[in-house]
Amino acid sequence: TQAVYPVKMTVGYDKINVKKGETATVFITIKGLQHFGSSVKLTIENTTPEIVSMKNGNKQVIEITPEQVNGAKEYKLNFTVQGITSGDFFVETDLKIPEDFPDVIER
Repeated sequence: TQAVYPVKMTVGYDKINVKKGETATVFITIKGLQHFGSSVKLTIENTTPEIVSMKNGNKQVIEITPEQVNGAKEYKLNFTVQGITSGDFFVETDLKIPEDFPDVIER
Protein backbone atom coordinates (compact mmCIF):
# COMPACT_ATOMS: atom_id res chain seq x y z
CA THR A 1 0.00 0.00 0.00
CA GLN A 2 1.02 3.57 -0.66
CA ALA A 3 0.38 6.24 1.97
CA VAL A 4 -1.46 9.38 0.90
CA TYR A 5 -0.62 12.64 2.63
CA PRO A 6 -2.72 15.78 2.23
CA VAL A 7 -0.99 19.07 1.44
CA LYS A 8 -2.71 22.44 1.86
CA MET A 9 -1.40 25.75 0.58
CA THR A 10 -2.88 29.08 1.69
CA VAL A 11 -2.00 32.38 0.03
CA GLY A 12 -2.90 35.70 1.65
CA TYR A 13 -2.17 39.40 1.24
CA ASP A 14 -2.10 42.27 3.72
CA LYS A 15 -3.75 44.29 0.90
CA ILE A 16 -4.40 43.74 -2.80
CA ASN A 17 -4.66 47.37 -3.82
CA VAL A 18 -1.44 49.38 -3.89
CA LYS A 19 -0.47 52.90 -4.85
CA LYS A 20 2.68 53.85 -6.74
CA GLY A 21 5.71 53.29 -4.48
CA GLU A 22 3.67 51.48 -1.81
CA THR A 23 4.52 47.94 -0.70
CA ALA A 24 2.33 44.96 0.14
CA THR A 25 3.18 41.61 1.71
CA VAL A 26 2.18 38.21 0.33
CA PHE A 27 1.96 35.36 2.87
CA ILE A 28 2.21 31.70 1.82
CA THR A 29 1.67 28.82 4.24
CA ILE A 30 2.03 25.19 3.16
CA LYS A 31 0.93 22.39 5.50
CA GLY A 32 1.75 18.71 5.16
CA LEU A 33 5.27 18.83 3.69
CA GLN A 34 6.83 17.02 6.67
CA HIS A 35 5.93 13.67 5.08
CA PHE A 36 8.02 14.15 1.94
CA GLY A 37 11.59 12.90 1.70
CA SER A 38 12.38 14.93 -1.40
CA SER A 39 12.11 18.56 -2.45
CA VAL A 40 8.97 20.26 -3.72
CA LYS A 41 8.93 23.21 -6.12
CA LEU A 42 6.85 26.31 -5.54
CA THR A 43 6.33 28.63 -8.51
CA ILE A 44 5.20 32.19 -7.79
CA GLU A 45 4.22 34.43 -10.70
CA ASN A 46 3.22 38.07 -10.64
CA THR A 47 0.30 38.20 -13.08
CA THR A 48 0.07 42.00 -12.86
CA PRO A 49 3.62 43.22 -13.64
CA GLU A 50 2.17 46.55 -14.83
CA ILE A 51 0.89 47.17 -11.25
CA VAL A 52 3.63 45.73 -8.98
CA SER A 53 7.15 44.37 -9.17
CA MET A 54 8.58 41.44 -7.23
CA LYS A 55 12.17 41.44 -6.03
CA ASN A 56 14.18 38.75 -7.89
CA GLY A 57 11.78 38.76 -10.87
CA ASN A 58 8.11 38.38 -11.70
CA LYS A 59 8.32 34.57 -11.97
CA GLN A 60 10.24 32.62 -9.38
CA VAL A 61 10.71 28.90 -8.75
CA ILE A 62 11.57 28.11 -5.14
CA GLU A 63 12.83 24.69 -4.15
CA ILE A 64 11.68 23.68 -0.67
CA THR A 65 13.90 20.92 0.71
CA PRO A 66 13.16 18.47 3.53
CA GLU A 67 15.92 20.23 5.51
CA GLN A 68 14.03 23.54 5.26
CA VAL A 69 10.80 21.91 6.41
CA ASN A 70 12.72 20.05 9.15
CA GLY A 71 9.71 18.02 10.29
CA ALA A 72 7.53 21.09 10.90
CA LYS A 73 3.82 20.81 10.20
CA GLU A 74 3.85 24.04 8.18
CA TYR A 75 6.27 25.96 6.02
CA LYS A 76 5.86 29.74 5.78
CA LEU A 77 7.13 32.18 3.21
CA ASN A 78 6.49 35.93 3.07
CA PHE A 79 7.60 38.34 0.37
CA THR A 80 7.03 41.96 -0.54
CA VAL A 81 5.81 43.51 -3.79
CA GLN A 82 6.17 47.19 -4.68
CA GLY A 83 3.64 49.31 -6.55
CA ILE A 84 4.64 50.63 -9.96
CA THR A 85 1.25 52.29 -10.40
CA SER A 86 -2.02 52.25 -8.45
CA GLY A 87 -4.29 49.23 -8.75
CA ASP A 88 -5.11 45.68 -7.66
CA PHE A 89 -2.37 43.07 -8.02
CA PHE A 90 -2.41 39.27 -8.10
CA VAL A 91 0.11 36.46 -7.88
CA GLU A 92 -0.40 32.88 -9.02
CA THR A 93 1.17 29.97 -7.20
CA ASP A 94 1.79 26.37 -8.23
CA LEU A 95 3.19 23.64 -5.99
CA LYS A 96 4.81 20.62 -7.64
CA ILE A 97 4.84 17.60 -5.34
CA PRO A 98 7.19 14.70 -6.19
CA GLU A 99 5.50 11.54 -7.34
CA ASP A 100 7.34 8.86 -5.40
CA PHE A 101 5.16 6.02 -6.63
CA PRO A 102 6.63 2.57 -7.14
CA ASP A 103 7.26 1.49 -10.76
CA VAL A 104 4.60 -1.18 -10.39
CA ILE A 105 1.45 -0.53 -8.38
CA GLU A 106 -0.05 -3.63 -6.82
CA ARG A 107 -3.76 -4.11 -7.29
